[in-house]
Amino acid sequence: MKRARGGFLTIALFAVAATLLTFSVVGSSQAALNYFSDTYGATVSMQDIGVTLTENGDPVSYRNYMKDSNADTEALNWDESGEGELLGNMVAEGEEIKLGKYYAEPLAVTNTGSINEYVRVSVYKYWANANGEKQPDLDSDLIELDIPADSGWSVESTTEERTILFYELPLEPGDTSNNFLNGITLDAMGIESKVDHINVTQNGNQTVFETEYTYNGCQFVLKVNVDAVQTHNAADAMRSAWGVSYIG
Repeated sequence: MKRARGGFLTIALFAVAATLLTFSVVGSSQAALNYFSDTYGATVSMQDIGVTLTENGDPVSYRNYMKDSNADTEALNWDESGEGELLGNMVAEGEEIKLGKYYAEPLAVTNTGSINEYVRVSVYKYWANANGEKQPDLDSDLIELDIPADSGWSVESTTEERTILFYELPLEPGDTSNNFLNGITLDAMGIESKVDHINVTQNGNQTVFETEYTYNGCQFVLKVNVDAVQTHNAADAMRSAWGVSYIG
């Protein structure tokens, strides 16, 4: 009887806990051009440069130089979206994120300028509380990103929270890169194993177990920064802008 009762209570515990473990999703993006130094800035007309971050083939965030035809000098005027919304359609309105489910979220970069460019992306993932405050003590590895292999993107560096990728081929005007991200999954086993404590209460003759999970009510955040340099004197431009040289 004790063994049977123990098995029943274990099932009941997880049944109750499953109703408590909920998630929301926050996405942010920033498509920005990080300029190289003035030494190499002189080698390209700034009005020719531009970059756009796309999700499911649609523009999310962009920054393109726009020359003011009324200005006597080439002032830095930008046509830009600011920070766009990533993952806006990841789940339908009113639905909750499901642990262990694969969500297709293809992300890529388009050259929206008029010169050839090399592009680089920095992908950030982390947890936040219900107020949007970052929770560095929570495990970002439980946010699993499907970064495709043999896609033309090379990993420059990676940590638990950030992955930097460089596109090996220059993007011609109007061209879009291969995906640097295909989708997202939340690690169900890893998340469900993190328990703060279990509340045990008595309801008449029935014992009620209520599990408080560490990740209960949390949000996961995905942020992408995009930057680009010209292909002319590319190695020097990369060293100036990024501190590295991928070619030459």
